[in-house]
This record gives sequence, structure tokens and C-alpha cells, in this order.
Amino acid sequence: SAPSNSACGRGQGGSAPSNSACGRGQGGSAPSNELLSTMLMEWRTNYAYEIDGLVCMNDAIYPRPTGNPDYAFAFKMVLSDQVAEAKVVDVIWTPSKDGYLKPRVQIEPIILGGVTIEYATGFNASFIESNKIGVGALIRLIRSGDVIPHITDVIQAADAPLMPDPTTTSYEWNDTHVDIILIDKADNQVVKEKNITGFFTHLNVEGLAMGNVKRIMAAGYDTVPKIIAMTIDELLTVEGFKQKMADKIHENIKTKVKEASLPELMHASNIFGRGFGVKKLVLILTHYPTILEQQQSNRQEKINKVSQIPGMAKKTAENFVDNSDEFIQFMKDAKLTHKLTYTPIILTPPPPTASARAADGIALYKKKYIMTGFRDKDLITKLEAVGAEQASSVSKNTFMVIVKTLDETTGKVDEARKLNIPIMTPQMVIEQYFN
Repeated sequence: SAPSNSACGRGQGGSAPSNSACGRGQGGSAPSNELLSTMLMEWRTNYAYEIDGLVCMNDAIYPRPTGNPDYAFAFKMVLSDQVAEAKVVDVIWTPSKDGYLKPRVQIEPIILGGVTIEYATGFNASFIESNKIGVGALIRLIRSGDVIPHITDVIQAADAPLMPDPTTTSYEWNDTHVDIILIDKADNQVVKEKNITGFFTHLNVEGLAMGNVKRIMAAGYDTVPKIIAMTIDELLTVEGFKQKMADKIHENIKTKVKEASLPELMHASNIFGRGFGVKKLVLILTHYPTILEQQQSNRQEKINKVSQIPGMAKKTAENFVDNSDEFIQFMKDAKLTHKLTYTPIILTPPPPTASARAADGIALYKKKYIMTGFRDKDLITKLEAVGAEQASSVSKNTFMVIVKTLDETTGKVDEARKLNIPIMTPQMVIEQYFN
């Protein structure tokens, strides 16, 4: 009879070697970690392919779903050729879009897992400072699979951590003393590039990735409002832009900005900073839809209002209120003040007809949905904007399960069928709730 389990390694570039029988454990049980470890070590030594793990599954015929199959599992382990020691030659600090300086540790080149490694993630400023990672430090790295190498140990610390030069970079520690933040982040060129790129990326404007944004900024259009206002003739003055590209980018900007909701624009602007996703902004505006129009209102009164929303901390409320004026000015500069009026979703709506619910988006407010086997960023944004909540597992409280195709057979889909939960494709969701 066939063995109860089989396993195969995966070669470079995704090419799959032939299956091999793994064998039964004692009493017909699944193979042990020790057995799989031995097999992986032997295959890495003798196999024709370079492999970093095994895929184990029952030796039977299954339907082939999209996404990860529930009837198989991957087995990996940290191996000697995935760990190495290296000497630090530099710590490179790069600002994020929020102005947080993130460290990248440069090392003397080493070969790890068949790949030349010159950099490792430094995690955060506290990690660099507390472990005294600087020039000459000796560190231990691990690279498992295709992930970025990271530091597991500091074997020999440097005399002092290599922090940013305070004479050229002004920064301060955050409240938790984990990260350092640029004091003049609004004037930093890298931060500006990342924020402008992030704005158009969040709105899914095709053609405005980092490369083209840098070219546009070099032509003098160095803010989001300036770029939104660009004409086709102005786009043609950008280095490397031809008629077709200028037409496409101009049309994409106009279309996506017009389609964007107020919470989406607030999130995309990044003016409110870390922690303000579309979902949180929808929550605030649903409770206080005119809060951005109350510019003359007392600051503390606004903070008290926002902090009374369930789950909203006082610090979050302060950040929202203190950055509201800057966002309003941003909308004025972009000539988008007509979008400052927010129509909230009704919190306790009467039971409307199916078509009315679809039109208003009421049907999805606070409803839990699952997206399995794929990810659709556009649809997630639309669902967040109407207050739908993405969950990680199917339960009786799940409103719908979204799949790429209706022939999906994942565990979540099977569970949804047992519970009679609607299973829908992205197109079905759009047609029923957003058209």
C-alpha cells in the first residue's frame, strides 16, 4: 500500500523535483521532526537541486485549489549554512515616510545559503544602541529561505553604537525609547519622496511609483497638491515623459482622486501619522462627521469627543486633532475642500431593501468578512471605507467569504459552506454592494 506521507523539496526558481516516499512513523503515525530533519539534511547533501525545506502531504489525489493547500505542510529548519558570523563595516540610517530613522547594518561580504550577503536588518535604534552595533562589531546572522538576513547575536560589541551623526542629522527618541525620529522630517527629501509616492500608491494611481515621482519632483512639482494640479503639458516637461505616459498619468490622477473618499484621502496624505488607517478614520468621522469643519472649536473639546469613541486612546485623539488643521490646508492647496464633507454610515439603520442597502453601504457596516487564497487591495480599501471588518477565521458571525474563484476548496471555504455563509468573488461583491 502507499505510504501515509510523502515529501518533496522545491528547487531553485520553483522547479519541483520528483516526489519521494517519506515513510510511516511508528504505528502508522505522521513522520517525526527527527525523521524530517534527517531527510532534509541528506537531501541537501546529495540532491540534484538546492533546497531549503520539504513539503509533506498525504499520498492521495486532491483537488488543486489556489493558495496554500490545507492537506500539505512545509518543513524547514535552521541549518549550519544559513548561519554565519560577520564583521560590521557601517550602519546606514534611512528615514521612513513617518520620519523614523531605520538602521541597515552593512557587513563584510559573506556567502550565506549560496547567496552573497552584505546587509542585514538592524531592527530599530534601540537594538543598535543597546547591543553596541558599530564599526568592528562581530555579529551572527541567519538567513532562512528568502528572507532578509537578520542578527541573532552580537558576539563582540563595538566600542560604541554607530548612531546618526547629530551634527548633520537632528533627531529625538520616541516616548518608548525604541525608535529615533527626525526633528525636521517635513524638510527631508527622502521623507517627502516617500510620502508623495505613498499618497498616489494608496489611491492606486498607476504610473506614479517612486521613480516617476522623483522625476516629477525634480521638475519642480514637489508636493501632492502641485502634482494633482499638473496639466498634460506640464507633465511633458518631466524628463523621460512622452505623450502617451503624460496622458495616462494625468487621467489616472484625475480618476483616482475623484473616486477617493475622505477617509482614503486622509490616510493617503499621511498627515495624521502612524496608526491612522482608513478603518480608524472612518470610525472617527462616523461619530463626528463635521469635526474637520469645526476649525474654530476648542482643541480640548475636540480631543474629549474623539477620546470618548470606544477604543480610541487620548494620545490618538490628540494626534488627530493636532494634525487636522494641516490636513485641511492640504485639501485647500489641492482644491479638494468639497471632499471635506463626510456622509457617515448610519450606525443603527432600519432594515432597508437589498438594493437600498447595496446603494448606501449600510449592509457591510461592522460586518466581518474573510478573504482567502488571494489579496485584493482595491476591494479591501472599499470594504474598510464602509466599515466592514476583515477577520482571520470563519465563524457563525462571518458575513461573507471572498474567494478568487467559486471553485475554491480551502478549509475556510469548506467551513463557510457548512455554516451556510455566502461565498462571493470580488466581482460579485462589487456588483452587489458598490454599484
